[in-house]
Amino acid sequence: MTGSLLVAGAAGSSQPWMAQDGHRKWLDDQARSLTRFAAASVRGEGGFWWLDDDGRPDTLEPLHTWIACRMTHVFGLGHLRGDPGAAAIADHGVAALDLLLRDPEHGGWFSSVAPGGEPVDTTKAAYPHAFVVLAASTAVRAGRPGARRLLDDALAVVSRHFWDDEAGRTIESWSRDFSEPEAYRGANSSMHMVEAFLRGRRRYR
Repeated sequence: MTGSLLVAGAAGSSQPWMAQDGHRKWLDDQARSLTRFAAASVRGEGGFWWLDDDGRPDTLEPLHTWIACRMTHVFGLGHLRGDPGAAAIADHGVAALDLLLRDPEHGGWFSSVAPGGEPVDTTKAAYPHAFVVLAASTAVRAGRPGARRLLDDALAVVSRHFWDDEAGRTIESWSRDFSEPEAYRGANSSMHMVEAFLRGRRRYR
């Protein structure tokens, strides 16, 4: 064995369990179930609602950028997999990131906005910016309109404000106008930024 579980194949040969048809069908069923659940988060006026445990929109929550990004990523992948209706939801996410959640004055993205579009917190944090890169790169792979410009914009903001060459890690957050950085450096935002860089094919050292 080389680190993966092996099982006997139909003809007596060994096959990794992850490659078996039954396991792949189970994964596909799980993915489709989760996307059906997530589709309830779509907000007609723009953005995505927070869902409670039963899949109902929680309208007391603001519209979170990281949720919009994750939904864009998930439904971008769903479109690549051939899921009906996934492309429209991915496009809805690209539009939310391009118009509703972006700061038109100072650039970058708010962490969250109220349903009316006003920012809840004007701090510019690395965590949601990492997810914007992830969502935009998936939308590019899925061939969604506007995704390439969104990705280029997100990478430019990250390169200019969030990547610290000297430290070799991300800056945690800034004031709204990117004039005052936060001294704290967090592992979680750096981890998600690495994930985003890998999908966005951007190299940092």
